[in-house]
Amino acid sequence: MLAENHKAGVSMGKRGSFPAVAMAASILLSGCATSAMSPRDASSIPDDRLYAFQQQTGDKGVVTVTRDSGIRGSMCSVDILIDGTKAGTFSAEETARFYVEPGEHIIGATLPGGICSGGVKEVSAEVGADERKYFRISFSVSSELILQATATK
Repeated sequence: MLAENHKAGVSMGKRGSFPAVAMAASILLSGCATSAMSPRDASSIPDDRLYAFQQQTGDKGVVTVTRDSGIRGSMCSVDILIDGTKAGTFSAEETARFYVEPGEHIIGATLPGGICSGGVKEVSAEVGADERKYFRISFSVSSELILQATATK
């Protein structure tokens, strides 16, 4: 039997081909996760998908949210919430600025429903007057929604 498998190109040794196959699968799957995108390179969200925090008055802080590029989650829109208020709906490779009063805010991301349903991911942000904070929306290799602060500007 071993001789027949060897002739057919099947490895039956102790190491076998499993590690090579596992490594190739890992490399291929990691290519499907999203990639960080600069707000400068992303498209602005159309006005009809911006719902709140658009007034640039006084000494407000600026929260910039950018959704990454990539295949993972690209068929699903993502809603951004600020202090529980729906602020905008993002598609892949989009960015938006939100103007908030100085203080602590909860920035949340959620999938709206249907096949793209999921929980809310939230982060706390202390935003000062005239201060800018940057956040990114991404998806893991296992299609988990991620919201995190970022240095990508």
